[in-house]
Amino acid sequence: MEALRDRTIDQVGFGKLEQRQFRKKLIIEICFFAVLAFFLLFCGSSNKYVNIVQSGYLEDYGKEPLGIAFENNFIDPIWSYRQRDDEHLVVFKGKTYFYEKVVNMRIEFIVNEENESFSIKRFYLNDEPRNMLDFWSAMAVVYR
Repeated sequence: MEALRDRTIDQVGFGKLEQRQFRKKLIIEICFFAVLAFFLLFCGSSNKYVNIVQSGYLEDYGKEPLGIAFENNFIDPIWSYRQRDDEHLVVFKGKTYFYEKVVNMRIEFIVNEENESFSIKRFYLNDEPRNMLDFWSAMAVVYR
């Protein structure tokens, strides 16, 4: 019996099956969490207006969805929704580099529910309102 105790699991012969089952279970769990993270990141918003903006794109910058572009190029990106009067307003906030400085950027989008489109209402850098020329300059940095 002592000789059997001194042998490793692989030497006894039942360890490889358990290792394969463990690896299989680990791979399944990793895949599950990867899919879950994808849906939470890109489809997980419970608000259809936020989803419209996240899945939309800026024509001048190709077909990359804003959700992906912003998540990849901003620090601490936050999407929110609020309704004001008859406007559906989606607000994006995040930090990014602009002219070699870290800035807080806020973009307000108005969503048209009928045709599932949006337009930019306001643009802020460090809580200061900016014009559309600054907005397009910032987008050139984001989409570089």
